[in-house]
Formats: sequence, structure tokens, C-alpha cells
Amino acid sequence: MPVESITITPARLTLRRAARDAVIDVLTTAGGPVTGTIDPPGRRPVPLTFKLQADGLTWRATPSFDLSSPAGLWRVRVTEGRVATSAGLHVVDPRQRGRVRFQDLAVQPQQVVQGDTTTVTGRLELQDARGVWRPFGGQPVIISFRRRGRRLWRTIGSAETRRRDGGFTTEVGIEGNGRLRAEFRGSGAPVLTGEVDVIIIGLGGSFRVLRRPPTAATFNGKACLLHVVTVTHKPDGLPAGGGRATIWVRSGGWRVAEHPGGGTARAPVSNGTAKVRSTPGGSSWKAEYTPPR
Repeated sequence: MPVESITITPARLTLRRAARDAVIDVLTTAGGPVTGTIDPPGRRPVPLTFKLQADGLTWRATPSFDLSSPAGLWRVRVTEGRVATSAGLHVVDPRQRGRVRFQDLAVQPQQVVQGDTTTVTGRLELQDARGVWRPFGGQPVIISFRRRGRRLWRTIGSAETRRRDGGFTTEVGIEGNGRLRAEFRGSGAPVLTGEVDVIIIGLGGSFRVLRRPPTAATFNGKACLLHVVTVTHKPDGLPAGGGRATIWVRSGGWRVAEHPGGGTARAPVSNGTAKVRSTPGGSSWKAEYTPPR
């Protein structure tokens, strides 16, 4: 009886003097029951009380927030049976407007091999009442990308700042030459970093292999990572019709990743797409494509 989805309304809650409620709806495949907590930034988890709704499948909790609630990313964790699922709620304090800044944005490498990823790091700081800049932990950061020759910025990743130092690290995929930046979307206008140039290199070979940054998933109740790999022919861009994609993980050195069910993290490519699951761990990943024989 796994959790089908978690919907939080609003997804971004601005604190006010009067208390405000967030509505957390957990849709289950067979009616639950479910238990859960909500984790404030820098504080202990708070138990949630869920009530079954009239449809017999949705469980609802309504935690309350006021100006004493810490701003940042609140993590909702829901358990049904032995399977845990999580979602985030961004809580914004309007009193922090104009007092947030980024420091030390870095993108490594800036020359990205086609189909590989790059790592974005930086720090977020908050100015206290005495004018001292301090780490701003537990906050959501958006990574956006603008392709060369385009005007619009597109979200390609996200991160949560660490509570101890306000730092963040995340891996993103690049699909062309352009510029990266980090954003903090609190109250008022977004806080932006400077822009960093990134370019694609190593375009040799007959196929173009792209891998999205992994997302959290499960396999037979076990936590794992899901990698979506796309493979197209060059230069016509048509999807590859077969073969297989293998995920490599860097943990000290590069090695083939493991599948959560045992064996190698590998999956067939169908109509140009493969969905590969791997065990958690490692600092970065890359995809390898093997054409059909």
C-alpha cells in the first residue's frame, strides 16, 4: 500500500502575524493508514496528525505556522507500511527581505563532457540584527541555466543549504553551451548569484548520450536513485532504437554502479530512453551507452 503522492498547499508559505495553515494531502493506493512528521530547519521533527478524507484514499494534515516558525525548507516525511516518502514546503519570512546574499559560487567542471554532469557549489548567508553575515542553513536554492543565444532562464536543479555553514552542493546536467546561476526565492525579488559560463566538449562518436541528475526512488521497498538516460543519433537527432545504458558512479574512483536488486545498474534503451536504478551513494555519476549488436 505505497503512497501515491504528497500534495502541499501552498507549496510556498509566507509567514504572517496571524497563524496560517498548510494543507498536506497524502494519496494512498489502498487507504493507508499513514503516519508522518514535518521537520523544521534546525529543529526536531514534529509529528503530524492525519485524518482520512471522504474519498477513503486521501489522508490530510493541517500544520499551523506563524512568525515564530523558522524560515526555510520544511521536510514532510510520510510512512505507509515500511515505505517512506518525502516532500518539501518552502516557508518564507518577509522580515528577511534584502538581508540574504550568496557567496563563493563555483561550477566544476565548466567544460562539461557531452552526457556528463557538472557540480555547483556555493554558500547562502543571512544578515542578523547587528549587521553580521551568518550561514543561512535549511534554505532551498534553485539552479537555473540560460542557453547561449536565448533570453529565458530555465530551472535545471535545486539544493538545500547545510545548517552548519549555509553551503550547498548539487549536480546538474547541461544540454548546451550557456550560463549557470543560483537563485534564492524568498520574499521580494529573487536573490541571484553572478553568472558562470559552461560549455559542452567531447562531441565525438555516433550517439549523443544525456543523463538527467538522479532522483530519489524505491525498488521493492528499498531506497535507490533513478537515472533517466536519453540516447539519440548524431546529427539527425533520431532516438536510438535499442542497446543498453549503464550507470557509472564515482566513489574514490569510477566504477559501474550496482542495481538495488543486485547486479549491474543497467537497463535497455527503448525509443531513445532508458530508466536505470542504482543503489544510493557516490559523489557523481555518468552514463555509458552500448549499441545493439
